[in-house]
Formats: sequence, structure tokens, C-alpha cells
Amino acid sequence: MDWRRLSPAEKTIAVTGPILFASSFVRGWATFDGLGVSFNMWGAFGIPQRLGIAALLFAAVLALSRAASKDIVPTPGAYLKLSAAGTVLLVLGILLGPGTGFGRGMLLYAATGMALGQTYAGVVYLQENRRLPRAVRRATFGRRRAA
Repeated sequence: MDWRRLSPAEKTIAVTGPILFASSFVRGWATFDGLGVSFNMWGAFGIPQRLGIAALLFAAVLALSRAASKDIVPTPGAYLKLSAAGTVLLVLGILLGPGTGFGRGMLLYAATGMALGQTYAGVVYLQENRRLPRAVRRATFGRRRAA
């Protein structure tokens, strides 16, 4: 694995995805108001938030695969699309809540902040690659004409 192959934005994406996934198993994402019991993300939230964590993790897997192989070059918008989808789904968790009788825990807000940071890194990576000359972008990201 060659970390020098990654830009600083890609390194941010590669680090935040596994941290968010690992923190989803820690209690503190939601609390039950009646008993004061704390739950992790998998026990309190539904499918949208689980898909959000999966999208953020998949963006990190793309960045790590780029560090592992010279042949894998994701399109510049892939990081942004995956990170933004995960962020939107986590924001829905804040807006809608985990369920009746449950309160939102501190880790939900912290994870949403980290997801926003990963989305910002996707925007930075996209802007960095738009500065490349058009011929370099076409050769690098596989947008070639058929022979």
C-alpha cells in the first residue's frame, strides 16, 4: 500500500470511513428516554442510516483501493457522491430520530460531523482534479474514444 499515491483529501476519506463504521458499534447513538439506556447505531436506527454508514465506508474502500493498486482510479465524482449520500442519510437520522421514545445520542451528531468532513474532502478532491488539463483527465479516468 502506497500512501504517497493518495492526495490529502483521499487520505481524509480513507481514514474517516473506517472510524465511522467502527464507532457505529459503540453505544451513544441513541438513548431510551424512559430508562436512560444507550444504544448503538445498529440497534436504534433503521435502513437509511445503515445505508449511510455503508456509503461512507465504501468511499473509504475506494480510496484504500487506490492506495493499494495503480490500476484502480475512481472517477473524481465518486467520492463526493458516496460521501454526500451517506451524509444526507445521517442528517435524516438527526431530523427524524431513531423512533418513538428514543432520543438522539451524542455520537449521532459527531458521526454526522465526520460525514460532513468526508463530503468536504470529496469536494476538494473533485476541485483538484478539475484543474488538470483535459487530455490528462481523459487519459487518467478512462474517457477515451473507441478505436
